[in-house]
Amino acid sequence: ENGIQDTGEPGISDVTVNLRDAVTDKLISATVTDSSGYYVFTGLSPDDYVVEFELPEEYSFTVQDQGSDDSADSDADTTTGRTGTVTLSAGENNLTVDAGMITSPLAALGDFVWYDADQDGVQGSGELGISGVTVKLINPATGAVLRTSATDGSGYYGFGSLVPGDYAVEFELLSGYSFTGSNMGTDDAADSDADVSTGRTDTVTLSAGENNLTVDAGMYSPTPPASLGDFVWLDSNENGIQDTGEPGISDVTVNLRDADTDKLISATVTDSSGYYGFTGLSPDDYVVEFELPEEYSFTGQDQGSDDSADSDADTTTGRTGTVTLSAGENNLSVDAGMTTQPLAALGDFVWYDADQDGVQGAGESGISGVTVKLINPATGAVLRTSATDGSGYYGFGSLVP
Repeated sequence: ENGIQDTGEPGISDVTVNLRDAVTDKLISATVTDSSGYYVFTGLSPDDYVVEFELPEEYSFTVQDQGSDDSADSDADTTTGRTGTVTLSAGENNLTVDAGMITSPLAALGDFVWYDADQDGVQGSGELGISGVTVKLINPATGAVLRTSATDGSGYYGFGSLVPGDYAVEFELLSGYSFTGSNMGTDDAADSDADVSTGRTDTVTLSAGENNLTVDAGMYSPTPPASLGDFVWLDSNENGIQDTGEPGISDVTVNLRDADTDKLISATVTDSSGYYGFTGLSPDDYVVEFELPEEYSFTGQDQGSDDSADSDADTTTGRTGTVTLSAGENNLSVDAGMTTQPLAALGDFVWYDADQDGVQGAGESGISGVTVKLINPATGAVLRTSATDGSGYYGFGSLVP
């Protein structure tokens, strides 16, 4: 843990590394470290870049810029995983952009934001969570925002892989809501920790390996909250209708978006039976977006006459139409059916054609960060956008034939 590559210290494989434009922060390309811990981005234009290392679970970054040898130190910021600006000149090959990681036990904190119906500051039986509340992890010494998250469909949030130390949490109040009283009762796991004026907690000190799941916030409003949700299922006969015996699909990601701005409000996953829900919502217009798992496609939309039994997901985008919720409404008719017909894929390689003969020659390397669009040839519509990885490869998977 000295921040320097010493003899015998092994590489770490399968770490995601992102290449970004230093001025715009645009993601140019992404790759992963090989079995020995090495990575590379080739075919780059002379420009200013930033390299971003994504931290695997149970790791933290070692100290940055130690010693006098830039080729042997760690260049990753211990909080963001990003390097400083790397300026490349024409033909330059910079192989000094490294990241060191350690496996000392990390910590976590989080828990629950709920609708405090009786305004007593204590989580009562039957009081539901609130979806889509923005939660910030704060450095209490400087006030700097270290990370931002949001409560899921059931009102839960969490920050993991934290270096032991002091933190605070700040909850953003939803429009029309107020914070309930803080530190009420004798059970810290069931009270609200958010200051009624600032939404910020007191300092939380985490020790190595600690998992503190008592950092909560209660809110209330004179307008009863609404909710929506229901079911993602395997449409075995592909008729677009939930038939008896057709099972739910677990672990499907479901996103809740603002219908007017397309802002992501909250995300959740279906449970072991295929059900999901978003609770504690303000009366408003929403869109639900279902993310398609590998090897699935969407079944037909809006089939039959029973809206509670059909699939509401667009077969291309996975999005529903606008769902309008009134105060106190519980809409449990927003469903998605999926089928398992074999899907397809396409892709390959963008390379630097040194001899300009139009053929991939030996030694001609790939080009990183080339934008690639998947097109509907009938309409010209862009269906997806990707970019070549550090070696020049790209691909589009899970395609309906």
